[in-house]
Amino acid sequence: MKLGVPLVAVTVLAGVLGGCMDLGPVAKDLKDLRGQLDQVSDDVGAMKASLDNATEQTRQAAQKAAAATSTANQALTMAQSDEKSIASLNEKLDQLGKPKVATHRHASAASSASSASSASSASPPPEDDPR
Repeated sequence: MKLGVPLVAVTVLAGVLGGCMDLGPVAKDLKDLRGQLDQVSDDVGAMKASLDNATEQTRQAAQKAAAATSTANQALTMAQSDEKSIASLNEKLDQLGKPKVATHRHASAASSASSASSASSASPPPEDDPR
């Protein structure tokens, strides 16, 4: 009987250790997890590159928008200045009794010709006129 107890103990111990020693499924799961981690890491890198690209394009678009705004503001300032100059010139011409300067840039040639002929038949300029 002495031999029976140690044999049973060795068999039970071999079964327990044998079950613990079979790391094949765990190793396979670990390999799968590493593959998934590598894929996620690649995806994160691609997303970061895409985000960096979008950020750069947004920065460039903001710079172009700022430049366009600046150009538009300069054009508005010039137009307002031109409008004031034309209004001032028209006021001076009113004081002299001469026809007004056209406020539109595309005045017809006929109206320009009639204005020129009527201007030449107007009264002589005052003495302080530099002509």
